[in-house]
Amino acid sequence: MVEGEKLNGMKQEAAYLLFLKAGRPLKIRVGSLGLLGLPSGYYVYAGSAGGPGGVKARVGRHFRLARLKAGKVRWHLDYLLTDPNVTAFESWKIENHGRIECVVSKEIEKVSDLTVPGFGSSDCRLGCRGHLHYFRHDPRMTVKRLLAKLGFRPSEV
Repeated sequence: MVEGEKLNGMKQEAAYLLFLKAGRPLKIRVGSLGLLGLPSGYYVYAGSAGGPGGVKARVGRHFRLARLKAGKVRWHLDYLLTDPNVTAFESWKIENHGRIECVVSKEIEKVSDLTVPGFGSSDCRLGCRGHLHYFRHDPRMTVKRLLAKLGFRPSEV
């Protein structure tokens, strides 16, 4: 099923994970969060999309911003994506029939080295600390195992 289509009369929403790498420590101003100091390493951002085009369109926009390092800045993540030292290198979609972005983010927080407080979680419904998680090492295998334990099978976007 294509994202944004309706399932039994209801629009289907999906969560996604965006994998990023910061090649060096960052000092970045992020909207209402102010100036953040972030270590070099890997980051996993947990988001969701259900609007026109769904996850494919949202992730496509993220990769365009990351590649061009320019564009309209709307979300906390956009400030990070437009930084010249940040690369977006992979994204996964997690199909669901409800909002699971926060559930997934809270579980990733448990295995991450750091969660950036308030980042990407302004519309959070479960009181997440943040939706951007830092890892010293490539987190893909760790996150994939975690998702499997939760019963999710992500697919690349």
